[in-house]
Amino acid sequence: MRNLRGLQGCFLPAVAVAAAAGMVLIRPQELAPAIAGKTVFHTGPNVLYRSKHIPGSVYAGSASSPAGLALG
Repeated sequence: MRNLRGLQGCFLPAVAVAAAAGMVLIRPQELAPAIAGKTVFHTGPNVLYRSKHIPGSVYAGSASSPAGLALG
């Protein structure tokens, strides 16, 4: 059983990396025109919003809390 846990610990990160490899990446210069004139809500932790966020975005609270979800 212990060996299965070790395999699971290696398998899940590998699946996550493989899934991320297929994601489309967009640069800030490409994103800006797409969101111009729209309101963007930051629903992550406050510490991330304070350190870096999309200019003009509004901190809406964490999406893991009822208060953060209420703004959506």
